[in-house]
Amino acid sequence: MNAPFEGVGYAAQAYAIMQKIHDNYIGLGLSPKQLAQQIDQAYPWQKRRGWKYKCWLAARREFFTRNQLPGIRASRTIRAVAQERNLLS
Repeated sequence: MNAPFEGVGYAAQAYAIMQKIHDNYIGLGLSPKQLAQQIDQAYPWQKRRGWKYKCWLAARREFFTRNQLPGIRASRTIRAVAQERNLLS
């Protein structure tokens, strides 16, 4: 098996934490909003900044989208931003 490129480990750890919380709490009848709050409270690293936090957010976006949890803001494409700023001809 090939080793993942540097930094993927944090995203994989974050996703695993989210999955574990999901598995533990899904049977308790929590609403999707409550489940999302439990996941957000489980952030494992001290500061919410830097590379680890970016990995957490990427894993969170994928996990929340896959499990239809609330709290994901719609993202705009780079093309849409460029069009808004009249940078495209």
